[in-house]
Amino acid sequence: MLQLPRNRSQGLLMQETADLRFRKRGINILTATSLGRVLGTASANAQVGNICKRDGILPPWQAGHVSSFEDPAKVEKDPVRRRALKDFRAKQTAAVEGEPRKQRSQSDSSEGQLGLSDASEQRLQRLEVMMIDLAETQKTMNKTMTKTMATMAEMFERFMRANMTSLEASGK
Repeated sequence: MLQLPRNRSQGLLMQETADLRFRKRGINILTATSLGRVLGTASANAQVGNICKRDGILPPWQAGHVSSFEDPAKVEKDPVRRRALKDFRAKQTAAVEGEPRKQRSQSDSSEGQLGLSDASEQRLQRLEVMMIDLAETQKTMNKTMTKTMATMAEMFERFMRANMTSLEASGK
């Protein structure tokens, strides 16, 4: 009888047929859980780590939260404190709405930039570097294409001249 390898962390059998289908097919979109079931947890994490390294991004377990939203009013159990929190927020928004429009937009934009996490800043810097590299590559390719097209046009002209003279000679 064929024994399948066990996924040690969950005590489950790995789905060997799913692994075969996964490897034979092209691009598959899998969740981390289903990839773990197909390859096993350690192999799946290693695969995700390799892909993240290749693409220059942090793996999900190192990236942290991209953004989060927490409404303390919903978390707060005590109704008196919850009401006080809502009143405080209402006063804050009323104070912000009372400010002139320009000052508010400047303060909002500065708050937004301070709120970026380190991981987001790193991703943004990597993206900027990639965009600069792409622009330089595009310029180089444009110059190369222009030179190649000029060379091909020149070769075509020579070819046409040679054929025209041979056609004229055969026609006479």
